[in-house]
Amino acid sequence: MKNLIQIKFKKIGKNRVESIFAKNLYKALNIKEDFSIWIKKRISKLNLIEHRDYIKDKKDYILSFDSVKCI
Repeated sequence: MKNLIQIKFKKIGKNRVESIFAKNLYKALNIKEDFSIWIKKRISKLNLIEHRDYIKDKKDYILSFDSVKCI
């Protein structure tokens, strides 16, 4: 079975955790809102903390799998 969204292990803060690139999630969910607005709203609404729940990666965000489950 092929995964819709690829899960990778990335270092977020001090821990190496299962994570997902936010743009991949955004595309899979077929969100119509602009990506940068959508992700900032999700981060704010869920009170996600940088270097604990997510990290910025150039023009994308890497989200911990726990954070993705909340989205």
